[in-house]
Amino acid sequence: MVGRAATTWAEWLLPPLIALAVLVVFGPALRFGFVGWDDDKVFETNEAIRGFDPRRWHWMWTTFFMGHWHPLTWISIALDYRLWGLDARGYHLTNVVVHVVNALLVYLLARRLIVLGFDERRPGPTALALGAGAAALLFAVHPLRVESVVWATERRDVLSGALLMAAVLAYLRAVQPRQAALRSPVWYLAAVGLLAASLLAKAWGMTLPVVLLILDIYPLRRLGGRSIEWFRGGRARVLIEKTPFVLLAVAAALIAWRAQSETPFGTMPLQRHGLTARTAQAFYGVAFYPLRTLVPKDLSPLYEIPRDLNPFAREYVLAAMVAAGLTAAAVGLRRRLPAFSATWATYLVIVAPVLGVAQSGPQFVADRYSYLSCLSFAVVAGGGLCALLDRPSSGRRAPRTLAGAGVYSVLLVFAVLAHRQTYFWQDSPTLWARVLSLSPESVMANSNLGTHYIERQDWRRAEPYLRRATELDPTWGAAWHNLGYSLYRQKRYEEALAAYRAGQSVSPIPGDTLMAIGNCLYELGRLEEALPVFREAAAFPELTVKAHCNIGLCLRGLGRFEEALDAYDAALRHAPEYSAALAGRALAQQRR
Repeated sequence: MVGRAATTWAEWLLPPLIALAVLVVFGPALRFGFVGWDDDKVFETNEAIRGFDPRRWHWMWTTFFMGHWHPLTWISIALDYRLWGLDARGYHLTNVVVHVVNALLVYLLARRLIVLGFDERRPGPTALALGAGAAALLFAVHPLRVESVVWATERRDVLSGALLMAAVLAYLRAVQPRQAALRSPVWYLAAVGLLAASLLAKAWGMTLPVVLLILDIYPLRRLGGRSIEWFRGGRARVLIEKTPFVLLAVAAALIAWRAQSETPFGTMPLQRHGLTARTAQAFYGVAFYPLRTLVPKDLSPLYEIPRDLNPFAREYVLAAMVAAGLTAAAVGLRRRLPAFSATWATYLVIVAPVLGVAQSGPQFVADRYSYLSCLSFAVVAGGGLCALLDRPSSGRRAPRTLAGAGVYSVLLVFAVLAHRQTYFWQDSPTLWARVLSLSPESVMANSNLGTHYIERQDWRRAEPYLRRATELDPTWGAAWHNLGYSLYRQKRYEEALAAYRAGQSVSPIPGDTLMAIGNCLYELGRLEEALPVFREAAAFPELTVKAHCNIGLCLRGLGRFEEALDAYDAALRHAPEYSAALAGRALAQQRR
């Protein structure tokens, strides 16, 4: 009677405890705002998320904004806007709630996979619940999860993850162990549909067909022996049933490639980040995530690609040795330790698209890339705990109890570390200060922290960070432009002019930089030099009106009032009610 009560209590208690743990760990995010890293573009200045009219709906389904195609994610964000407006706390709440759902999905998934791993003997309910609970908590409250959950922009991670895990659960319900035939076509179709939905939220579900094949080998044991035999007899059905999954994955991969290729600053060219460097990066990434899972030390919002990467440096050689060694062990032990081999193979398959072979963005590795790729580690750890707790009684129960308590104590430590890591995302200065504390030579962190202070009109505080960014990378055009602006607002016009000109050839906003150069020349009284600069800026449609007004201002200063009138008339042809043009024209008319 006591054993039954204990079993019932363990199975009933763990799911709500898992949900509560996630809410406690990530609860601080419910007080955070947006951060100055994509959140501004995705939420604050993005008019397209503010409704569901046909124009916005079409945008959500067709845009490659910022290098991604994820209409379902846009729809979820637009729903948040309907509920919360631009109150960042609402968006964070949705991310945290979806992550709670994901933690519970991992609990269910781990229960199913652990039972399958035990094969003919089902583990005891208490051991199973505790093992699955440990897997769910290792996934859910590990510090590596913070970025995906607390960064509002990464809605796509948690949403696509939920649908992908649901697809795997549906697949496990659709098939039967050791049998090629499907058990439930309805659950099979549900798995296909859930994968399609996941791919509409983010493209990383493209690896699922290979993951399902790994599950078919172990622990489902639907495929075995030599791979050449898979194409014969009933086993061929197992491969054929993957066809819709493969078609969806290929379509998603092609769309993802197009989204990156059609986006400015999307895929990094080989000239800038060569093949040898990418190979070193890939090996480093393979080793990085499992090692950081074991020891989550010095986690950063940004691990920037080193500017002078030496692929034969010690850290990259060691990483290659770790990656190659673990892969060789997984191959060699595939019969004796199939759980280890399946775990490592699943990890490699899921992490492969983000190892930098097709590099996008400034990150070398990223905590968010561990969200699903390290899930197999959590499941196998939970299975190991279940096996330990379920060993036949030998009269010494205390060691197993202590081992279980030790595992959950480690999970508690991870939860505390994750809770602390959450606070690094509370606002932009805290975020970028964290990056700089670990990587003082991060160009992006210096530039973005300087930009943050510019937005707060703290020109002097912005200047040293922007100067440092330009010193570290003279091709970082945004830093040059913002440095020029901070100097201009301090009325240091000669220095501002020098900064604008130094970054002019790499400016991401060349028209604005031209206008800024013209403004500096005007303030310095060099009107004749300013005129051709403003005329060049007038060729940019969005600057035509302002540029012609500035041309008129220069011509007035030079006493060329007839020409000034022509300039103001040119501005008024584009914007008849533009007040600056009307006022300038009136002054030129008086002096004519």
